[in-house]
Amino acid sequence: MKCSKCGSDNLEKAKFCIECGQKIEVPCPKCGVANTPASKFCFECGHNLTLPSEPTRKELSVDQKLEKIHIIAPVFSPN
Repeated sequence: MKCSKCGSDNLEKAKFCIECGQKIEVPCPKCGVANTPASKFCFECGHNLTLPSEPTRKELSVDQKLEKIHIIAPVFSPN
């Protein structure tokens, strides 16, 4: 587990960073409340913290969206 302050690698069950002493907390992906690394469920909303979180979706630019549309439905020019 990486420390949010200094970026050092720590053991998964560490409560404090071994390099800088920062308290290690894991934000709930559903509500954002900080939980301890050993928490299996969020103490605020009950979300299962052992499930892999879904990747955040990247917003595409207009040009990227148009490019994807052309891949799915290419525009054919007349011969």
